[in-house]
Order: sequence, then structure tokens, then C-alpha cells
Amino acid sequence: MRTLISNTLTISCGILILLAQLVGAAEFKERDCLNKAVYPGQVVRIDTTNTRVFVAIKSVTRGYVQNSVPKVAACVQAMGWKEDWDISYFSHKKYCGYVDEPRMEKFGAAWYKGYLAEYYNTARYYAAGDPNVGELVMKPAFKPIKDYYVIHKHIHEPSPKD
Repeated sequence: MRTLISNTLTISCGILILLAQLVGAAEFKERDCLNKAVYPGQVVRIDTTNTRVFVAIKSVTRGYVQNSVPKVAACVQAMGWKEDWDISYFSHKKYCGYVDEPRMEKFGAAWYKGYLAEYYNTARYYAAGDPNVGELVMKPAFKPIKDYYVIHKHIHEPSPKD
């Protein structure tokens, strides 16, 4: 009886380790895909609950976001995310997080200055309801928002030659 219990526990532990390795490999693949999509930025955090990607990058331009959005869209769709996802851009990885998180309190005003931009894949303001566009807000922590852009979503479908 002890041998049976011991063997069952050994098999169960082996299955759990294998599952953990598979989940870890999937997370690595997702992060790798996103890092390639946001280069030269770096993915610091992936919030699967709120479907948000946190990116550290020195500066953000409309052109950079326009070029990276289709690549990011392909990655997050492969992760099973629907259309409602966002990208938060910060000047340094230490700021990558939500302002109301306890670990962000120590940064004070620096967090707001470090919050460079926010991309909403589902338009929420000026283009709400248009499924073909997302919205980019520069310096979203400062009100009133002055730098606001509509970003056209074009997911690149690989051709047989790609």
C-alpha cells in the first residue's frame, strides 16, 4: 500500500513539474513575441487580468506606436486576448505599474512624469465604436489631455512569400 501511495505521489509531482515547465515556456514565448513587437522598448510586465502590456522605452512617438500595434495585436491574439487590451509606456521599468499599487507610492510625481503614453486598442474617446482604430494618448497622467491620436489598426497577414 505504501509503495502504491509513494508511486502515486511521485507521478503527481512529476505531472505538476511538467505543467509548470509548459506554463513557463508559454509565458516566455508570449514575452518574446511582445518584446520583438515593441523593440526597442522592453516588456516589463504582462497583466493578463486587465489585458495590459507594460513597456519601458526612452521615448514614444505616434509613428513608433503605429508600427508596433499590428505586431503587438498578433502576439496578444495568440495569447487569447480579445480586442480590449492596452499598452502602457513608461520611461523606466521601475515605473511600470498602476499608480495605486503600494510599490509605486515611493515614486510620487516621478511616476506621473515617467508615464509617457497609453495605447487603447479599443477606442474609448474620440473614435469610440470604430473597430478599425485604437487611440494613443501622450502623457495620460496630465490633464487636460492635449496630445491625442487615432491609430489605424492594420494586422499584417503573412503572404505565402513571408
